[in-house]
Amino acid sequence: MSDSSSVFSLSIGTAVSGGGDPDSNHLPQPDGAAYVGMAVGTGAIDLVNFQEASHSEDQGRRTVGDSELISVGLVNNSGGEKFNTPVGQTFRAGYPDSVSVQHRIRGLNGADPGGFGFGKILGSSMGQHSPAVATITTQAASGEKSELIIDSNDIATIPVGAPFRVREANQIVDEYAIVTASEDQFDGTHKITCHPELTFTPQDNQEIQLCYAFYPVIGSANTAKQDFFARMDIGAEGTQAEIRTVLAGCRATGFTINNGDGVASLEMSFRPLVALQDDANANVVSAEEAPGKAWIHRYGCRVDVSSNIAGGVAPFKEGRSYLPNLDHTVSVEFETAPGTPETRGIMTGSTHEIHNSKCTVSINSEKNAILQQMIVKNEIRTLILGFGPSGNTGEGGAFILKNAGRDSGDAALSAGDGNRVEQQTTLRAIADFKGCDTAGLDAAGLRLATAPFLLVFPKA
Repeated sequence: MSDSSSVFSLSIGTAVSGGGDPDSNHLPQPDGAAYVGMAVGTGAIDLVNFQEASHSEDQGRRTVGDSELISVGLVNNSGGEKFNTPVGQTFRAGYPDSVSVQHRIRGLNGADPGGFGFGKILGSSMGQHSPAVATITTQAASGEKSELIIDSNDIATIPVGAPFRVREANQIVDEYAIVTASEDQFDGTHKITCHPELTFTPQDNQEIQLCYAFYPVIGSANTAKQDFFARMDIGAEGTQAEIRTVLAGCRATGFTINNGDGVASLEMSFRPLVALQDDANANVVSAEEAPGKAWIHRYGCRVDVSSNIAGGVAPFKEGRSYLPNLDHTVSVEFETAPGTPETRGIMTGSTHEIHNSKCTVSINSEKNAILQQMIVKNEIRTLILGFGPSGNTGEGGAFILKNAGRDSGDAALSAGDGNRVEQQTTLRAIADFKGCDTAGLDAAGLRLATAPFLLVFPKA
């Protein structure tokens, strides 16, 4: 039968033990992972394409022509056919540096992002903060815009470094902030300090919505999840499909969030320890999207920038101002590489490690002196990119650049639509956010508190 490129599915499964879950022959074992289907754009079909290892040498010859290309790799002597490879034949394996998939971001209705395909990918190279409850409420009116008074029994649910969001009474749009300190009032309540300060003073019984957050880490032991398997099945419904590519030992190598025809588009790249054919087990599965409304840049959201935090003393609680903008793009890169070398199988390492994370945010605005003068004033600010829609529990989200500095000397001005002067400014994440009171935090808490950026999803 003829295979159809319009019928395909991508499935993501977190490894059980990591390193591609090798068997006794150091071959990956993808069948042990629990998979979820992930809706992706049609460009993901390129996952089936990888360049197998081979060797070419220009040799002397008796006639015109080229020398033979020979295979390079492991011969299957496992006792049975595996990954489309009969016994005695070399495995057809590839080692791509990066593959990418894209889909629009939809709200999770407050569910754990780690249960979705994109969350498994991001969690392979990032840590994840997961609050125990969805909401708590204040126990008294605050004296300042940067303070919230909560029940002492709730303090464990909103630790230092954690993001949250609140909404003033009768308002639609949420405001995001991070906890920078917690102080026992010895009356059954704790005072938490937030940064940036809110635009209003919280009153008694103010609802605080807690949030999940992905944040950058170093080393595979600190990620939210193990490396993962990616299965791309193509051709026909269910097991009638005849094409499958398996990528094993994958870690995310980066992601971007940009405005794709009015909604937030998430493009993720990842790197496997090996790519293999597994056509005999092809099975196109259901790949549903998240259940909520699409994230949007333009409606029901706000972008906020804090006052200068360079040289500040923890806990930060600086003011915020609304930043009118036309568009913004987030770009994150993870430096990953195979860890301990492994020469007994077909994977490039027995582990897959994360060595660094970098982030830039590009903002398209009208002429903006605050962003334009950050270099000459030696400023660092906190930038919060909110995504709509707000107003519904579990909808929307945010990207928080806690330590934002300019990425270049260029704050380009250009002629925009309607003869408007527009400014393009790129900011970078500066290492080691110093705004939190880190006294008494354990290693995991310290990683969250000092992380320079967060990707935030509300819990419900």
